[in-house]
Amino acid sequence: MTPDLDRSAAWMRGPGGWLAFALMLSLIWTLGLVMKTHHFELSGVGATHTFWMESAQRYRYIEMVSQGQPLPNPDQQMQAPEGYSPWTDTVLQEVLYGTLHRRLAPEAELVPFVRALTPLISSTSIFAVALLILVLTRRKSSALFGGFLFAVAIPLAQRGTGATIFREDIAFPVLVLHLAALAWWLRDRQRTAALLSGVLLALSLLLWKVLTFYYLLLVGFFATAHWLERAQPRWLLEGELNRLLGDRARQRRGLHRGGRLRWVVSKRWR
Repeated sequence: MTPDLDRSAAWMRGPGGWLAFALMLSLIWTLGLVMKTHHFELSGVGATHTFWMESAQRYRYIEMVSQGQPLPNPDQQMQAPEGYSPWTDTVLQEVLYGTLHRRLAPEAELVPFVRALTPLISSTSIFAVALLILVLTRRKSSALFGGFLFAVAIPLAQRGTGATIFREDIAFPVLVLHLAALAWWLRDRQRTAALLSGVLLALSLLLWKVLTFYYLLLVGFFATAHWLERAQPRWLLEGELNRLLGDRARQRRGLHRGGRLRWVVSKRWR
């Protein structure tokens, strides 16, 4: 962020201000992690307790990856007799968790490792939310305040504690980073921002298939901006780069069933 676009207080501008901002944001992240740890302890779930329901299914795949085993495709223990293909779901979370355990702590017990890793990853949403607010307001103080509220809000602190393995734990931070890049593009019209936003959108779709619903809202946003002539066609074409990358991710995962939405810019910008 250039100095002329920085609306922060005078003492927070310049290199020293960025250092102070990073330190305070790190303290807020630590507070958020402590909040999640506290709520995990209140849940009554122990560090070595087994997972259940869909978390048990995901833990089974994490264990396979941790042991260096390929995911069964099809998995007949999941669905008999025809079998279940795990790659029709967003299993990158299991691959990541299992790989981290195998590379970083192969001697540690897997269940406590996963329960400790989950809040570490889910709490990175604090950094993403602060970055989004910083892009929107251009004020470091607002970003810190928003990150603080996100860290201490009880409904949010109760999620991603390690009691379960949810897709949102890893996908939500990526989604918010996508929104920050999208806000950057909307503000400055930087093609780099559009490309970065599209890459992050594609990654979030590969991490959590439920975000397909958000993708449809994004399509509607660009469509109405064109139909209502609220944006220049060249800007929409840059934004289409964002959408196409996300569309490619949906096709890659095998969830896309319809055709691509094609933009037809037939009118000159007035």
